[in-house]
Amino acid sequence: MKNQLIVMILASVLAVPALAADLKLRNVRLVDTGHTTSIVGTVVNASDHMVKGGYLDVEVSRNNRVVARETVEVPDMDVGQAWRIWQPVQHSGEVATAAVRARDPHISITAAVVPYPGTLVAQ
Repeated sequence: MKNQLIVMILASVLAVPALAADLKLRNVRLVDTGHTTSIVGTVVNASDHMVKGGYLDVEVSRNNRVVARETVEVPDMDVGQAWRIWQPVQHSGEVATAAVRARDPHISITAAVVPYPGTLVAQ
């Protein structure tokens, strides 16, 4: 049992660099559509093999203070496959005093693809 746990932890640690290099995040930005602001972008499998999914972790900040966080599940992706994100921004009730709008010059967005714990690249 102890050996299995060590193998799972080691596999999880080794999978992170492989997944980060295999899945590329492109063109992440905010888009206003009527009364809704959404996070849009694309995740692309840039490798030569199928990659197990994970999730996309996104933070929206106003003046360097986080006003919204979103987590979007990224599916398993075949070679060269692209997956489009379109996620409405949910406001953090304690921080947001005004709606997040894409054209607000004080708004910034950061995003990263994170693998599931224990996820390995499929062979």
